Amino acid sequence: PCIRREVPVIVDGRLDEWKELPFVCDQPELVRENADSYTGPQDCSFRIALQHDDRYLYFAAAVTDDVFVRQLASSPVKRDWLEVLIDARPDPVRSAYIGDEKPNEFLIFKMAPSDDPAKPLVVGLNRLPFGVQVVCVRSETGMLAEIAVPVSYLDMKQGGPWSRLRFNMAVSDFDDPERDVLAQIWWKPWWRTKESYAGSGTFAKREALR
Repeated sequence: PCIRREVPVIVDGRLDEWKELPFVCDQPELVRENADSYTGPQDCSFRIALQHDDRYLYFAAAVTDDVFVRQLASSPVKRDWLEVLIDARPDPVRSAYIGDEKPNEFLIFKMAPSDDPAKPLVVGLNRLPFGVQVVCVRSETGMLAEIAVPVSYLDMKQGGPWSRLRFNMAVSDFDDPERDVLAQIWWKPWWRTKESYAGSGTFAKREALR
């Protein structure tokens, strides 16, 4: 369920407005790339939540990472990243989707904290729908992130008032700042892989307040 909120979220990365982050990834359904380098939830895990109100779909995540790599010495662009997928298209295409992503089919957020908390590193920020808000900051144990997506975007993609959406998240985790070796930890299997299955990560809008 994607429950309805009484009070809007201030997208600032603090997460103090979230009573809980009920969905936990401590046993990922898929680890890609260098899977052997992932040693379990003490290495990297995360908790997530999705909620909504009349204006926005809200997302929050708290990532626990035992070694946070800000930047590999071998490359200016290699660092620990958080990736979020939100697909608001109608069924059956949403639930059955397995394949290469195409422009504008669904939202892909790739983000990481930067030296300036007010300016997270977000890939393709200028291509995201108008009104989207994104924050990603460092925490004592890893990363915190929040996203707000306008409901108008969800309604447009679904061809009417949205009722369901498909969601997934991954963390690209480097453990050695000198070695370009990562494990990509997915909550549900990445939709482009053979491990994916129809409807994975589907959330249904719940109108009743909790």
